[in-house]
Amino acid sequence: MKVKGAIFDMDGTLTDSMYIWRSAASNYIRSIGKIPSPDLDERVSHKSVFDTIKTFREEYGIEGTDEEISAGVFATVSRIYREKVVLKEGVSELVKELFDKGIPICIATATDRPISGAAMERLGLSPYVKKLFTVAEVGKGKDDPDIYFEALRELGCTPSETLVFEDAPYAVKTAKAAGFITIGLYEDVYKDEWEDIKNIADDYAVSMKELLGKFEA
Repeated sequence: MKVKGAIFDMDGTLTDSMYIWRSAASNYIRSIGKIPSPDLDERVSHKSVFDTIKTFREEYGIEGTDEEISAGVFATVSRIYREKVVLKEGVSELVKELFDKGIPICIATATDRPISGAAMERLGLSPYVKKLFTVAEVGKGKDDPDIYFEALRELGCTPSETLVFEDAPYAVKTAKAAGFITIGLYEDVYKDEWEDIKNIADDYAVSMKELLGKFEA
């Protein structure tokens, strides 16, 4: 398959970090002195950052801007993310392969820049990535394609020439509807929706290793 650019999600796609977020919502609610409902983490696990913040406001009466609430959530997981998160299988090889073939790369993530940027640097991805984009800076979650179009402007190509790698079903749907070439990656958090991802995405893989050699500039 010939392509001219690639956009990667981070959590669950590049990094094995979704486990951190399984209790992030309830930990945040406890950190502000409130008691989370027993099913909170499960209910927000498939939501975008902004929809999760909406849930916090509606159910716990939390005030503040989206940015302030988002920062509070990320503060509860920052140390683990900065120090312990690792790349998923085959990521390093595929990223290097695309870079060596002259296919420019951007990252589009729901994780705030101080955390995602530090992890990207520590894990050795920085030399291969043109630019990192976050939903907080774009101002919309991945149920809206704006973050992909922001990355697209940096890459200098069109949606039909650009790969989008995602593990979240709603993000795959968004990118697909916007005309991008979608690659669905397996993640345990979304295992119940894996068949849906396989039916929606242009291609899919359990491991990035399965994608080596598939793309050309």
